[in-house]
Amino acid sequence: MTYDRAMPPDPNVPPEAARAAAVAALRKHFGLPCWYGPHSRRWWAFIPIGERGRLVEAATPQELAEAISRARAQP
Repeated sequence: MTYDRAMPPDPNVPPEAARAAAVAALRKHFGLPCWYGPHSRRWWAFIPIGERGRLVEAATPQELAEAISRARAQP
């Protein structure tokens, strides 16, 4: 996926554009609100659970994808 940190960053792509592309890929893949917090420098997603929800965060887009998958697997 395009949010995979295994690939080195392209020096021709500004970091803001790379983050925007990763956010778009995460949103499309999971169908959830996802974002990058420029002040926290963390990746975030909101997972609706019943009438409530849960925030998950991670250091990288790939870690956020893994955190989302783990959170969805929990009852």
